[in-house]
Amino acid sequence: MSKLVKCKNILNKNINAGLQCVGNAINRRITVSNVFSTTVSTTIAFGIINFLSPPSNQPSDAITVVSYVGSDPLDSCTVYPSGIVPKSFQAFSIEPLSPMIVNSQISIRFDMVLSMSVSVTDYISITFP
Repeated sequence: MSKLVKCKNILNKNINAGLQCVGNAINRRITVSNVFSTTVSTTIAFGIINFLSPPSNQPSDAITVVSYVGSDPLDSCTVYPSGIVPKSFQAFSIEPLSPMIVNSQISIRFDMVLSMSVSVTDYISITFP
């Protein structure tokens, strides 16, 4: 079960002390309310704690932000994540299945303990020296 998200006022600039977040990783939507302490037309900043980052930096994993007046959309933007790094395997080992001799073809076994689920469309790339 995923942790519930929490909002945090990180700049104390035009952000209400009672800032609230509702949502979780399962429904993939976070609603931020009680945001502003006054009418704002400048830069704002707040943080979200326990946010589940996208599984990749592909366009299908973009983060969309929309502001509303009542139920009407006001501003929106789509952000493509950058700086996402792959998670390391929990364990990884390579074992030759026959004696390994320089410049000879052999069979080797790869044992990997995954850190996260692998989708049916995912693949593994191996680079040799």
